Amino acid sequence: MVLGSFPKKSLSWNICSLKSLPIWLGVALVIYTTYMIFNIRKQSSAPLIVAWTMYFRGTISAKVSPTMTNCPYQCDIVERSCDYGTRIPSAYIFHGRDVDVHDLPTRYPHQLMVFMLLEPPPYAGKAWKQFPYAYFNATMTYRNDSDYPLPYGKFVKRSATDETQALLTERQIRKALQRKMRGALLLMSNCYSNSTRESIIRRLSEKIGITVAGRCNSMFPKAKQVYCPKSVNNGKCEDDLVATHRFYIAFENSLCRNYISEKFFRRVSQMMIPIVLNRRFNVDVTAVRRARGAIS
Repeated sequence: MVLGSFPKKSLSWNICSLKSLPIWLGVALVIYTTYMIFNIRKQSSAPLIVAWTMYFRGTISAKVSPTMTNCPYQCDIVERSCDYGTRIPSAYIFHGRDVDVHDLPTRYPHQLMVFMLLEPPPYAGKAWKQFPYAYFNATMTYRNDSDYPLPYGKFVKRSATDETQALLTERQIRKALQRKMRGALLLMSNCYSNSTRESIIRRLSEKIGITVAGRCNSMFPKAKQVYCPKSVNNGKCEDDLVATHRFYIAFENSLCRNYISEKFFRRVSQMMIPIVLNRRFNVDVTAVRRARGAIS
């Protein structure tokens, strides 16, 4: 997948005889080539990836590094503020919502300029419209067809030897399910969405019992409204709501291909059954089907 239009690669090399060049220019080329080879050999054998921007209030390396744990290729990923000496980066990563189009490093032919964005197009910001032509040559997004897919979550089949996360015992599961005596839960802070999920939830709350917490309580007068700020008791209020409800309304703010945000995967891991929008809008139904308990 590419961002915008990129020029096609040349099908052949332009051959130039050194005999046709001035002697001083030929000597300069030899010196420059020797210098570049020397510097490349001085570098660490591991490719260097530089995170050029922040990732909202955090860092790109903190977001990307966990996904590289089992990667067979070892790379060094550092923030722009770090001192990486004379090493020449093999790639730069730019978060689309934080990039400054007036502060971009020079791109060389051997480098990857990776455009990173985990938001759907309606929430992509405006900076991308001002990017230089053909500057980015790779993408890192939630979409499966990205050059480097970075989904919010995924389902993988556990192997018999997988000990990365302890399985819950049947007793623990039964005990947790005994607390889930309430119906559907909604935690919502972005009140108006591109998908108009708020209007669907409003109509749904007139038919079934829904507990609503967050900044958008007043939009759903028929629902049970709960005051539950994250700042109170270190989020214990939210934990209690999750522990006592069976279903979670996991409507996304946009109906885009492959866009399944963390709310879906997080609630599934908390033994809640997610309620999603119509599957025909969510092209990537694999995650929904593998959850087995999802309702649409």
